[in-house]
Amino acid sequence: MGKIKNWNNGVVTIKEENIGEKVKINYKGMTLEEFISDEPLTFQPFKKMVTWEEGYSPNEHNVMFVNTRYKVVVFMYQDGEIGISEHCALLPDPPKPRRATNRELSRWLAQGNGECLGSHDDADTAWNYPQECSDIELREGAKARKWEDTEWHEPTVDYLGIEQ
Repeated sequence: MGKIKNWNNGVVTIKEENIGEKVKINYKGMTLEEFISDEPLTFQPFKKMVTWEEGYSPNEHNVMFVNTRYKVVVFMYQDGEIGISEHCALLPDPPKPRRATNRELSRWLAQGNGECLGSHDDADTAWNYPQECSDIELREGAKARKWEDTEWHEPTVDYLGIEQ
């Protein structure tokens, strides 16, 4: 039997459907499936998950222990207090930002925005590549940093400030 629950804030709608032992919920527009494990699990570091109980709104928490056999989910509130819930679901990984292309990095460097680090760990202010590879995303291992930064970063369009 399915149950539909709406909370007053208008943001969260819960739809529970019994599928074997798993429950599916709709949380912030995402359909999440209940996390089930045959064994009790401890997460170190804690794992960001959605937790909920019958009749209560789901929330994101840092989960430290799950025993789905006995419907026990132990998590930590933001203030450090410990909480217990019955259900939890994994949140999907956020999408990775697109890596810049060879030409985009080359232009960014030519504009004097920073430096790059290639495969030989040599810092440079120019990026050379074969002409036929100009619109290909940069290979793994390439790094970039702005002049004001001290650490190297993945050369994503977000980091380089390139509009898509």
